[in-house]
Amino acid sequence: MSKGTGGRHEGRPGYRIGILGPTEAGKTTLAMRIILDWMEKNPKLPVYSNIKLFTPKPFDNPDYHKIPLERTVIYRTPLQWKRIHGGLLFCDEISEYINSIPDITSGKMLKILIHLAKNLMKQDNEWIYTDQHALSLHKRVRINVNTVYYPSFDPNFDTVSYQMFDSIDEYLDFKENPFTKHIPKAFKFHASEFYPYFDTKEIVTPKEVRFIPEREAAKVEKWFVRKEKHLDLENGLNDALSYYQEKQLIDWTSKQERAVRYILKEKLDGEKEE
Repeated sequence: MSKGTGGRHEGRPGYRIGILGPTEAGKTTLAMRIILDWMEKNPKLPVYSNIKLFTPKPFDNPDYHKIPLERTVIYRTPLQWKRIHGGLLFCDEISEYINSIPDITSGKMLKILIHLAKNLMKQDNEWIYTDQHALSLHKRVRINVNTVYYPSFDPNFDTVSYQMFDSIDEYLDFKENPFTKHIPKAFKFHASEFYPYFDTKEIVTPKEVRFIPEREAAKVEKWFVRKEKHLDLENGLNDALSYYQEKQLIDWTSKQERAVRYILKEKLDGEKEE
C-alpha cells in the first residue's frame, strides 16, 4: 500500500501517510489496515497510538475481554511525541485531538507539530494520521507526507474504497477539480475484517501533565548533564532556562519558570551552606 517500508530500510521514503475524509468515511479502518501491514514488515518495532488497538478474538466467546494489540503503546499527550524513537506514530483525528488538549497554547502545539515534521526521519520514526480537513494542520506539517489516502465507506457492500495521491497538493487539486483532473484508481477492501482491531470509542483523552517545579528542576539538571553542558546556577540561570525550553520545545509560563528558578537557586544555597 505505502510506497516504502520504512526510512530505516534501504533508504526508502517510509510511511508518512495522511488519511483524509469526512466522518464515517473509513479513515480509521484504512489506517488499521496500513498499521497491520507496517507491523508485519517491522516485527520488532512498536506502534504509538492515541487510540487503543486490540488483538481480535472470536466473537462467540462470551468471556472475551479485549486484549491490547502486541507492540502498541498508548500516549496521552503530544508532549510525548518528541521522546519517541524507532517506531510508528499514529494519531487518529489529529486536529480534533490536539484541540482537545487542556491548557496548551496554540504556539506550543505548533512547535511540537513542526518538531515532529522536521525530525521524523532523524528519530527513525514513521507516522500515520487521520483528519477530516486537509488544511487543518500547519503547512509544514501537512506537506510532510509521501502518500495521501481518500477513503469512502459503502455500508451496502461492507467495503472501503480509497484513492491514493502523492501529496496533499495533488489531493487538494483533485478535490477542487474532480471532473477535469485524472481520477486516481480506486482500491477496495472489506471493512469488517479490521473492526476487531480497534474501537473509535476507545480514543484516549489527552491529559494535562501536572507541573511540579521540583520535578522540572531535576529534569533541567539531568538534561544539562546528559548534553555535557555547564548549568551555572549562580550566573546566567535565566539564559540557561530559556535555552532548555527552546531545545525541549517547552513553553513555561512566567510563574512556572520562576518556580523552577527558585528550586534551583534553593539547591545552590543549600550546597553553599554545606
